[in-house]
Amino acid sequence: IHVAVVGDGYGGHVQFLATGKHFINARCAVQKAVFGVQMKMHEFFLFALLGFVLKKCHIKGWINFLICFAVLGLYAWLCNFSPSVCRAGIMGLVLVFTQIRGQCYDGLSSLGLAGIIILLFSPLLAMDIGFLLSFSCVISIYLLAPLFNKLFSKIFPKFVASAFAVSFAVQLGVFPFIAKMSAGINFLFAFINLLIVPILSVVYPLLVIGGLFTAALPFFGFILKVAGFGLTAIKAIAGFFGQTHLVLAFKPLDAFFLAIFFVFLFLVSSFFMASKRVKLICCSAFFAVGALVYGLGYLQFPQKSKLAYCFNFSTSIVALTDEDGQCAVVDLAGESFSRTLLNRLGCKRVQTMFVLQDSTVDIDTARELGVQTIVRSESGEGYDEDVIFAAEQEGKFGNFSFKYKFFANRLIGLEIVSGETKIFILKNRVASANALQSLASENYTYVLLGQKEEYANYFSSSQVLTYEYCAEASSCYAKDGNVCYSINGSDKNWRCLD
Repeated sequence: IHVAVVGDGYGGHVQFLATGKHFINARCAVQKAVFGVQMKMHEFFLFALLGFVLKKCHIKGWINFLICFAVLGLYAWLCNFSPSVCRAGIMGLVLVFTQIRGQCYDGLSSLGLAGIIILLFSPLLAMDIGFLLSFSCVISIYLLAPLFNKLFSKIFPKFVASAFAVSFAVQLGVFPFIAKMSAGINFLFAFINLLIVPILSVVYPLLVIGGLFTAALPFFGFILKVAGFGLTAIKAIAGFFGQTHLVLAFKPLDAFFLAIFFVFLFLVSSFFMASKRVKLICCSAFFAVGALVYGLGYLQFPQKSKLAYCFNFSTSIVALTDEDGQCAVVDLAGESFSRTLLNRLGCKRVQTMFVLQDSTVDIDTARELGVQTIVRSESGEGYDEDVIFAAEQEGKFGNFSFKYKFFANRLIGLEIVSGETKIFILKNRVASANALQSLASENYTYVLLGQKEEYANYFSSSQVLTYEYCAEASSCYAKDGNVCYSINGSDKNWRCLD
């Protein structure tokens, strides 16, 4: 267990320890990523050990390649063919192949080949955060580490400059995806890695050797105890520096800016073989395009009123926009997911948020999204700053009016009206037949049932939106993805945000 944790949680991922307090929250994504080295540390150790044994046995040529292929293939199978393990294994096999053929090893081409092979077998891994972190950090090492190394060599000794160069390159390469995870980068990351990497380079081999020997001869367990002291030291260092407030947070970047970012990294690297003048012109052009597109996002364009109904796993969010660009949401589905939805709808600020499914709301997430007013019914519990509405009490925001609907003193949902368009959002709880019949008589334009799709047949005169697939519903998340309707108009479209 310790070997697995160190190999995935610490061994090849020392760079992410620099993010401090965000390390624990993002550990699942980190366990699938590669940081700091071109091969994962446990695979590098395995590869080096295998090479040493084959060399001592005087095994060369294609037999050497086939043995490496079998061992690395078995190891990838044991690791459930995780993207980072497959990437490192393929790159290692390419290295052996080039040595057999007497050719030069090109790391960037090897990385590209690994990506093509992995995506041929599993194309959806292109959206996996572990895959993206793994490839982006290695790309950044190839593109930026030589530049940083040249710069730092003028200030620090060679081994320190090399360590700083890799740290800075990796942190710069992975920050778009760290931003996507709502994490941040600790400004002290380079110094943290400088402390941790030497400890880890000793601890990990001890863990592997100790694990192998202890499995056969239990009295060798003292080796694992020695390695345990090293792990404790690493944890203490990460915890100490994780308390600092020197953490820079980022806002998530969309696909366009990700493409611009990595093209920019390529242009400044030595792989773009052009004069400094041409490089400067190209980099300036890409920077100008990115700034222009970013600036256009702040311009207000005419838009229709829209209703967006989205789910992030089991958590829902409803977003409403009016013709004046004002926006309101009903509940939240996580800060990153909700922000992505609002960006798609062109919402820059959220004027009002209604609390419906939960008795309260994550106030910090609401503030991150810029929510100005939080509204809840008198039946819920929340914060002192919330605006409380009684049963059937009418309120208004922008061009929308609203009221919480009750039946037999129980909250059953939220009604929102815009002109002749009436929307009802059901609270995710069991409702009586009488309550549903009273709602059906309102003749709502849209009825959002969430996970209560069994109630769809009560609303045959409305457009019914549900979470699970339902024959009586007009649209559902399971079949159509996240649903977005235009309120003043009959057009509709599907939005798959996750």
